[in-house]
Amino acid sequence: MSAARNDSPLLFTRARLWPEPEVRADAVLVEDGRIAAVGASDELRLLNPHARVINAAGATLTSGLCDAHLHFVPWARARRQADLRGSATIAEAL
Repeated sequence: MSAARNDSPLLFTRARLWPEPEVRADAVLVEDGRIAAVGASDELRLLNPHARVINAAGATLTSGLCDAHLHFVPWARARRQADLRGSATIAEAL
């Protein structure tokens, strides 16, 4: 027996989206049980003005993890290292 789904559109605002700083937005629009858009709250309100707004009040929001786990120790260690993605030279890395 499957659980009943409520597929009404949801707009999560004032959220801290994970992974940051890669994601530079504060809102997520969910339609039909899937992420429809990520961006600024005001812009996403215009995309679907009928979406129910949920104020995340600065809480961290992650996409669904199909196996519901995180390798916390490697993740925490990576957060302590300099993010050198996009650095093509030693000068840029410094």
